[in-house]
Amino acid sequence: MGKNREEQARLEGMAQALRIAKEKGIEGLEAEIRMRNITNLPCGIPQRALDECIRNIKNNVVDTFTVLVAYTLHHKFGYGKTRLARFVKEFHFQADCLAEDYCTWDDLVNEMREECGMELKIRKMMMRIMFDRKKYEQNLDEMWHIYLSGNPKQITEYQKGVDNIKSAGLRVLRNSSGKHKIQFKE
Repeated sequence: MGKNREEQARLEGMAQALRIAKEKGIEGLEAEIRMRNITNLPCGIPQRALDECIRNIKNNVVDTFTVLVAYTLHHKFGYGKTRLARFVKEFHFQADCLAEDYCTWDDLVNEMREECGMELKIRKMMMRIMFDRKKYEQNLDEMWHIYLSGNPKQITEYQKGVDNIKSAGLRVLRNSSGKHKIQFKE
């Protein structure tokens, strides 16, 4: 008797989960499950294809955004060839810094708030935070521990981190031992 489609899909999913656990460990499997749940991508799409697609999308976003900003700077603010070339070079450098994790979107948003008083937001921040939830929770745990061990200035950075997460529409919980959990607001 042949297997029905649902049973076949379950078996393939289990095989894929086993492969990921063997290659990347349990944490890698948890990250894969989080990513699949957030993006709603079927298991049949391999990570390599997804990574390539994301890389192409990112490159396209940088290219189209470069055109839009360069056009605006030229037509509305009088930037000429030399200043536009400098801008494009620096813009691509900053984009590479983000891509290589030398800085984060949070760093840029916070710096613009502190230095220019601008309240910039990224509309899809919630998805990004939930995708990297463990990292955000560990960061809050560490900042809270530093604060409790005698560095009162740390509370400012801690509160900025909490506020950033809350501004994305999420809830931050902390238990009595200082462990944090980020959840969707109900």
